[in-house]
Amino acid sequence: MQNVMGALVFCLVSSTIAAAQPAPEPGEPPASDSGGALDPARQPGFVGIDRIDGTSRAGVEATYLEPNMTGSLAPKPRLMRFNAHVAYVDQQRGFGGYLMVPFGYIRTGDGANAMTTSALGDVELGAIYAPQLPGANVGLVLHAGITAPTGEDNLAGFVTGSVALSELYNGLPKGTTLKLGASPMFRHGSLFARLDLGMDWNIDARNATVGTGLHYNAGLGVDLGPAALMVASENMTLLKIEGTGGTARGATLNAMVVSMRGNFRAVSPYLGVVIPVERDISDLTDFAVTLGTDVRFD
Repeated sequence: MQNVMGALVFCLVSSTIAAAQPAPEPGEPPASDSGGALDPARQPGFVGIDRIDGTSRAGVEATYLEPNMTGSLAPKPRLMRFNAHVAYVDQQRGFGGYLMVPFGYIRTGDGANAMTTSALGDVELGAIYAPQLPGANVGLVLHAGITAPTGEDNLAGFVTGSVALSELYNGLPKGTTLKLGASPMFRHGSLFARLDLGMDWNIDARNATVGTGLHYNAGLGVDLGPAALMVASENMTLLKIEGTGGTARGATLNAMVVSMRGNFRAVSPYLGVVIPVERDISDLTDFAVTLGTDVRFD
């Protein structure tokens, strides 16, 4: 965690220097805002942590997970995680909704011995509320959703919920999970930031009920107009896991995400690298790379 905080401080210093550079010429506002006043609830969009904000957008992304093969002589498997998502927010009333569909893919072996496994994760549907706050630099986004028990019971299904910790519960086989979240958001010139506070309450899943999980993220970025640079800390605490073998003690998962995003009018491609901070994630993967794109339709 000290490494994560150090990276956040380094990014803050670098971002402050960048923000001190001359502002864009009139008529050239940051593409993330499409002109007008900068709304703190409508940010370029972080990678890895909660993606829900006050912007209407649809997108797809793919994540490659580099497996941890320490001490193993077996061919390295290919682990892929895919995600399709759409969100709409009425800019006048602040109400909206979202849909997220995860998908996992694993390929093991080589040549004629190669085997592939794919799995749909738990599809998530929810509501969004982004109220107008009196402060010009502070925004707030609230969301409540539930996952449908569509997740398949295999290793590829587990991959659909890995790395992106706020979507960890979407990888539970046949899981029904209530998901609540609040994200204070901040903006000052080119600098933007967000905090995510969320609770995931697993109501039912095949073979195990994970119970309640708490996720808490922090992200900091600088909007340079044509591009945005970001660093984030994603964290999840699992309070307990109940299965056929009894109740197991929970765990805390931590990772850091460094990312960049392009802003080309309505289209916004992005790239992110997820670096595990603790053993529970690093036992699965050494790192993960996410590539995706969003289309805004405000």
